[in-house]
Amino acid sequence: SMASLSNRSSGNAGLLFWLQLLGPLLSEASVGRGYRPQEESSATLAGSEAPAPPRHLKLPKIPHPAVAPAPAGTPGSGATSEPTVGLFLKSNGDSNPFPDVLPSGSFWSPRRKWPWQVSLQSYNRHVCGGSLITNRLVLTAAHCVFGREYTVMLGHNNLFEFDDNAVVIRVKDIVLHQYYNFRQLTNDIAIALLDVPVNYSSYIQPICLPERPFTVNAETLCWVTGWGRMEMNGEPFTRMQSLLREAEQKILSQKICNEKYQRYFRTSVTMVRQGMICGYYDVQRSPCWGDSGGPLACEVNNTWIQIGVVSWGYKCGVLPSVYTEIIQFKKWINGILNQASGVYSMGVCMLLVYVLLSKAILVTI
Repeated sequence: SMASLSNRSSGNAGLLFWLQLLGPLLSEASVGRGYRPQEESSATLAGSEAPAPPRHLKLPKIPHPAVAPAPAGTPGSGATSEPTVGLFLKSNGDSNPFPDVLPSGSFWSPRRKWPWQVSLQSYNRHVCGGSLITNRLVLTAAHCVFGREYTVMLGHNNLFEFDDNAVVIRVKDIVLHQYYNFRQLTNDIAIALLDVPVNYSSYIQPICLPERPFTVNAETLCWVTGWGRMEMNGEPFTRMQSLLREAEQKILSQKICNEKYQRYFRTSVTMVRQGMICGYYDVQRSPCWGDSGGPLACEVNNTWIQIGVVSWGYKCGVLPSVYTEIIQFKKWINGILNQASGVYSMGVCMLLVYVLLSKAILVTI
């Protein structure tokens, strides 16, 4: 699920609970002092020039982070009967045991409309979304990864009714960003290496990734897609939604998005940091439980470009949804591409992106 934050309960008690849960995130800056973001030129968020090596996590022996999304069941119980995704903590402290999707304002997605969409699964259960970026690499969120075996499902928008176009491939290796920090919700990005290359078809295609100076303008209309449970009044439906859904998102600048969070929680602490981008439409159109790792994609001159990975948010649509901003991690992604042998199927996308760069139509504020 999207690593959402807890509900806002009545009075100061709910806010206090939420702040306690995110204590490590907020402790970096005292009220009135704030957090000073890193300069973009440092590239430490993307890890491209940092000394730490990428974190290759051979499956299924993936260690649990020190503070990680709780497994299914009561926190600390060690129950692992059902995959979990994200931080979806409610105001009473219970963690959500279900993997889920988009609220009622989203729409069913026609087949073949999002051919790069991937379902990251564990023991045949949907865990997170993802996106195909080459014939052997899948982009997803770091907080989706636990010590389990994984497969990906491609080519089909129905989780429960396979047809001849559905393809399931084992995940051989997962690389988490070396500076992924669950406590700070930063660098929430990972790449899964498939056991064998996938054959492209009209149902399975990679999505293009941006290249500098390609950036996205505030108010640009983009789309987020995913599977999971619907949510109404802060509670997920008990029945898993089987069909892929889509929802519009208007891009917000990091500055404006952060101000919205600060006003809501009455704090001066920076919450939306460099390496994050936000999207919002209305309360009924937002990623939600189970959408983590899925793509935020924008259509530019008839070419779809993924600009974000579903990461975290507050409830489902109450505040803007926060995505890992891909352009900030492009050097890290390219490093993984260069290391992956026999993965060269991104050339067409790259050429299209470079052509689009000359248009200079998207500018971040």
